[in-house]
Amino acid sequence: MPQEYHDAVVALWGGAPVVAEWVGQQLSRHIGCEVRQLSRDQSPIAYLAARRVDLLVAITSAYAPGVDRVFRDARRGWPHTAIVLLTPSRKKHIHRLAIRMGADDTCPVPCSPEELIARLRPWIERAALAHRLEREKGRFRSLFDLSPEGLVAVRPDTLEIVEANQSFAKAVRCDLDALRGRPLGELTVREDRMRFEQWLRLSRMVGRGTLENLLLDSGGEPRHYSVSLAAFCDKEEQCLFLHFRDVSELLSMRRRREEATRRDPATGLLDRRAFEIQLATARDFVLERQISLTLMLIGMDRFKSMAAREDLPDVSDVLRRMGGIVQSGIRTGAGDNVFRFGERTLAVLLQGVGSTGAQGIARRILDECIAKSEGLFELNAGLAELNEGMTALELVRRAEEALLVAQNTGSGTIYP
Repeated sequence: MPQEYHDAVVALWGGAPVVAEWVGQQLSRHIGCEVRQLSRDQSPIAYLAARRVDLLVAITSAYAPGVDRVFRDARRGWPHTAIVLLTPSRKKHIHRLAIRMGADDTCPVPCSPEELIARLRPWIERAALAHRLEREKGRFRSLFDLSPEGLVAVRPDTLEIVEANQSFAKAVRCDLDALRGRPLGELTVREDRMRFEQWLRLSRMVGRGTLENLLLDSGGEPRHYSVSLAAFCDKEEQCLFLHFRDVSELLSMRRRREEATRRDPATGLLDRRAFEIQLATARDFVLERQISLTLMLIGMDRFKSMAAREDLPDVSDVLRRMGGIVQSGIRTGAGDNVFRFGERTLAVLLQGVGSTGAQGIARRILDECIAKSEGLFELNAGLAELNEGMTALELVRRAEEALLVAQNTGSGTIYP
């Protein structure tokens, strides 16, 4: 960054005239910015409304009357204006109080010129960088319009957020104004800090790259973002444009797709969680299109006595072979599927098939399975057809009740 910032404007408010004059002299001598000293009866809010101010230096106590209101109004109306409180106290709770009131930082006075400049310089540097971004925004306007979600400019050396477009995702944008000038470590969760820094250094070297699933905590529920390097602000690489894309919903959908295709390791069939997801999806699909949906539960009895014999296959092996028979008897490409529903139960979803058609399918499947069972176990089936207003849970409950009736009736029974 340059050592002088002639474009930056600093307003001094409050304090004894001799203190305000000393602060102004140090800023002019070491930084070269424009300094305006407000009179005692001049409202800082009115001054902010009249002209651009990059840094408001309040020389007063945190407990002085009206200070909290000034900070709050300034933060609400001019979020890009940094606020630093010069206070006679060095106690930590005063610093925390000032931050809660809306200040960006505090500086104890009296202090040395070096300490004063060290506290104020970062905020003036940030303002100068923001002005350069504004001047070059025409060059990078396509980047700022790139996404409806967000583009953020950061300083590579300190990882400070210095600018963000107005269309940035609301979940994070609402906190950026409060986080301006603060280390990015306060925005990201702790475990992602090192990963982000490593990715940022890599991006500076190669000029491209994407960091997937960065977890950002915006003060509420953390959300996952995909971050990519959009461009460098200038040849000196004093600012990086980072493109943030909220991928929380995408990841949620991806997890649902993965869960919807999860398989039971013992049988190779889709598992119970996959059944629940696909049933909910199928219910909404058929109700919207006004087509039929039938749930078939196939239960196996005398499983325990059969499994106790050493010369017979175990439960999972029998279910796996049964699942293959069931799959060959349904239209797997038309939304029908078979799942391992329980320890001894298979579930079959039949889309576009009513109870009458499902009975014929169930009879063919049961007959083939019984023929290949060599009389070692019994098979029964319970059917339930989805009606208007019925939930997925109610459909499952009706199918379970139907299967129980079939099992109490006798082997090979299909109910209803």
